[in-house]
Amino acid sequence: KYVDLALKISPDYDFVLFVAGKVHYALKDYESAKFFLVKSWEMNPTKDVENLLALNYLELGDFRAANTIFLFLLEENAYNTTLLLNSAKCYEKMSDIKSAKEQLAKALEIFPEMEEASEMLARFNEAPVNED
Repeated sequence: KYVDLALKISPDYDFVLFVAGKVHYALKDYESAKFFLVKSWEMNPTKDVENLLALNYLELGDFRAANTIFLFLLEENAYNTTLLLNSAKCYEKMSDIKSAKEQLAKALEIFPEMEEASEMLARFNEAPVNED
């Protein structure tokens, strides 16, 4: 309700569009979130907008678009274990298990106690899959 009011008052303000995207993402309205996040990014391509847009693409099942953004963000922050994990999830969904394992290995090298990465890697190692 307040987001709609803010959009009426300042429809061309990138931060309002980002907040609208964030609210719609939290409400699991991913198509609306994408609309607002893309408009916000077009005005001001911040890392916060890019990260949330990537997470939104991940939820929409557009794993290639999501991973493209995660990889771009990793260029500037190669030690971000969350970005590495999210990239691994994209690779898994694109059936590129070899690349997923590489991202997980990097994440675990940085933060060996990262439980989700450990579990994901263990799952890959338990069930032999085609890594090509």
